[in-house]
Amino acid sequence: MRPGEVSLKHYRLDITLAQLEPLRVEARAAASMKLREFLRRQMRAAGFFMGRDDIDRLRPLSLSDMLADVSGVRSGNADARRRDYSIGRGPGNCPPNLFIDGSPVVSFGPDDFFPQHIEAIEVYESFSRTPIRYRSDNRCGAIIIWTRETFQ
Repeated sequence: MRPGEVSLKHYRLDITLAQLEPLRVEARAAASMKLREFLRRQMRAAGFFMGRDDIDRLRPLSLSDMLADVSGVRSGNADARRRDYSIGRGPGNCPPNLFIDGSPVVSFGPDDFFPQHIEAIEVYESFSRTPIRYRSDNRCGAIIIWTRETFQ
């Protein structure tokens, strides 16, 4: 055969059946699309992060319990039934921007959410540490709550 020529060949294959050992497959659930953003930022560690395993281990009764030891977060009673949050290291009141599943929320307070409904939470104590997407004109930090897709 010369270079550039094409040749057609036929081969006969014999089929041999063999029984293989049983195969065991284990898989972990991939993070939902909405949590991929959380997981990427958690790797950079620019804020405070608490995931589902942490929340289940802590077994908090309220979001206030979850945020009680977070650096830069202060809470107090806005009225008899609602907590108010401020954020940052200095004195004064700097209300954090609140986001649920990446969307801004203004008509709810953080304690309006039950811990068993929360998949993860991010807290940024300053404007400069807050991801650009979650900054606003109030120049405060942010609390970002990611809800569980299923809960008991």
